[in-house]
Amino acid sequence: AEPVNTDYILIWNVILLVIAIILTLVFTVLSLLMNPKRALRSLIILGVIAVIIFISYQFASDEILNLVNYTGPDNIPSTLKIVDTGLFLTYFLLAIAFGAILYNEISQVFKK
Repeated sequence: AEPVNTDYILIWNVILLVIAIILTLVFTVLSLLMNPKRALRSLIILGVIAVIIFISYQFASDEILNLVNYTGPDNIPSTLKIVDTGLFLTYFLLAIAFGAILYNEISQVFKK
C-alpha cells in the first residue's frame, strides 16, 4: 500500500509549484513594465521557444505501440504524441545547452 504521507507531500509540491509559477509571472511582468526595451528581446525568445516546441511536435509520432501484455489506458495516440514531443524537446534543449557551452569555451580562447 501507499504510505500516508505521500498524499501530503504531493499536495505540498503542487502548492509550491503554483506559488512559483505565480511569482515568476508577476516578477516577469513587473520587470517588463520597468524596462520596456527588454520586452522585445523577451518576445523574440518566446518566439524561438515556440518554434522549438512546434518542431518537436512535428517530429513526434502518435503511432500506437505494440506492447506485450499491456492493455492500459496510456497507449493512445494523444498521450504518445505529447510524450514524444517532450522527448524531442529534451533532445533539442540538450543539444542547444551543449552548443552554448562549447561556443562559450571556444570564444574565450579567441578573446585572449
